[in-house]
Amino acid sequence: HEGTLVHAVRLTVDVPPELREWFKKAFTLKTSTSPVRHAYLQAMIGAFKGDTLGQAVDFLPLLVQTVEKAAAQSTQYALLSEGVAASVLLCRLSVLDSVP
Repeated sequence: HEGTLVHAVRLTVDVPPELREWFKKAFTLKTSTSPVRHAYLQAMIGAFKGDTLGQAVDFLPLLVQTVEKAAAQSTQYALLSEGVAASVLLCRLSVLDSVP
C-alpha cells in the first residue's frame, strides 16, 4: 500500500515530535513499572537509529540517570534490564559525528 510506504519512509528520517514528547513523559509517570519502562526503552531503540539517532540526544540525561540507577541497585534484575537498554542507546549516541 503506497500510503503505508510513504509513512514508513517518513519515520526513517524523523521521529514525530509527539512520540518524542510521549517518551519523555512516560518515564516520569508513577504508574510506569520497571518492565514498562524497559519496553519504552526498547521502542526508543527501534525508533532512534540511522538518520533518526541524532534526535535521541535530548534523552541523554534520562539515559544516564537510568544507567546510574541500575548500577546503584544491581541486585534488581528489572532495573538492570532497563540499564542495559539505556546503555545500548548511549553507545549508539557516543558514535555520532556531531550533536545536532
